[in-house]
Amino acid sequence: MNDVLIQAGIYIGLVVVFFLIIAGKRNSNNILLGLSLFCIWYSLTINQLVLTEAIFRFPYLFRTGNITAYMILPFLYLYVRNGFYPGKLFGRYDWIFFIPAVLYVVDMLPFFLMPIAEKVAILKNNIVDPGQVFQISEGWIGIPGFHPIFRYVWSLSLLFLLFRLIYLNRALFNDNRESGNLPILFFKLALALLYLPLIIPGIYGAFFRSSWYSLSFISFSLALSLLASTLFLFFFPEVLKGFTPADKLLRKTHSGGLAKAIINKFPFSERQKP
Repeated sequence: MNDVLIQAGIYIGLVVVFFLIIAGKRNSNNILLGLSLFCIWYSLTINQLVLTEAIFRFPYLFRTGNITAYMILPFLYLYVRNGFYPGKLFGRYDWIFFIPAVLYVVDMLPFFLMPIAEKVAILKNNIVDPGQVFQISEGWIGIPGFHPIFRYVWSLSLLFLLFRLIYLNRALFNDNRESGNLPILFFKLALALLYLPLIIPGIYGAFFRSSWYSLSFISFSLALSLLASTLFLFFFPEVLKGFTPADKLLRKTHSGGLAKAIINKFPFSERQKP
């Protein structure tokens, strides 16, 4: 059953990512959602290559799945934020969200620049002892298990900011149910909930090195989030159209003062200027 779910996630997920990029022609913000789902898809694909040992055919891809794993939540957060505050896809300080991914690449440069033969030798050790996969100690930091734990903490922090962003902006919809925006708000909340399997209970398994925390568990979590998001989009594609911009809602709502204060004061969520 798990294998079917994972294979479905790999094949269907790629189609959905392609669809979202195409949909970006009408609403460019959908590209960010597509990139977030692509990051899930890529991490899932690399994970499966390791699990099935097909990675030996592509040894240069080993350890690259963590790059996209660091970027799953940043792209999702930017997608939700830009839905509330339309404008540029990337703000002046949005590069901050991608620092952990860059740090991972820099840390792992010694491994990424290794000759293929040496990578294959390390890969064989990881296959023989699956626990080594989570050590990721081939970089300059060299602290065994640092990146899996830091990745979960980073993702959990962004997920908290995401829920807070949705909660603070609820005032924009209180008096505008007729606008059709409420289902889109629910969609953003649903996305945040659908991404939970990527972090919980994985963060517990990574911290306490539980026996059930394995590559198979990670693949299942990735595939579950990817397919759940896909099913939501399949049944409710209208949520991709985007909702009435915040400035129009502010002119219509009686709670505009609160909403405007949120836009002006909430960190990383200020209105994006075209």
